[in-house]
Amino acid sequence: MSSSGTTEEPAASTPAASVPRREPTLVSGVPLAYVITGLLALLLVFGGVLALLEDTTGTPRTGPQSSRLVGQTLRSFSMERVGGRGRVLTPWAHHHPTVLVFFAKWCTVCATEVPRLAHDLGDGDVGAVRVLGVDADSGLSTAQGFVSSNHVRFPVGLDTADGIAYGLGFSGLPDTVFVAASGKVAAVYSGSLTNGELAQGLAILRRA
Repeated sequence: MSSSGTTEEPAASTPAASVPRREPTLVSGVPLAYVITGLLALLLVFGGVLALLEDTTGTPRTGPQSSRLVGQTLRSFSMERVGGRGRVLTPWAHHHPTVLVFFAKWCTVCATEVPRLAHDLGDGDVGAVRVLGVDADSGLSTAQGFVSSNHVRFPVGLDTADGIAYGLGFSGLPDTVFVAASGKVAAVYSGSLTNGELAQGLAILRRA
């Protein structure tokens, strides 16, 4: 009771205002979850770009049995001969098992791959197996210069506008196709070919 004789009611307590829950932030008030999501998206994009770069420069990609070409029968075809006159015909047209080697000057891996294969495969007569190079450069003079500078002695044909390579589904080089005497694809290697893989491919042809 107050000195004036009146009774004062106690003041009602005011509830504390509720503070909304805030997401953890990294910088400038941006929620951490958003930052992580953005970084993951950037990593996915970066990975896709790297995959494309690897494919176009000829980085090793697949093994002997992973191509859709394995088991298919290829029709014979002819190409303008590189470093000679006339045209060159695929050897399986004459019932010879064949190693088709796709390459080009613009392919970075081919700069080391082609000289090694030129040394290992010689003039392209490996027992009963024949070797045929397929140069996917844009013109005959470029192809001739590349073949000559790398001392390639096995026959080489010019794949005008990459028509043959793209027709077989190759988007990068080098690629090596092992074709049986019947024209049936026995093995495909995409990317740099090791000595062991070359020996394995030749063995597959000899058993086909």
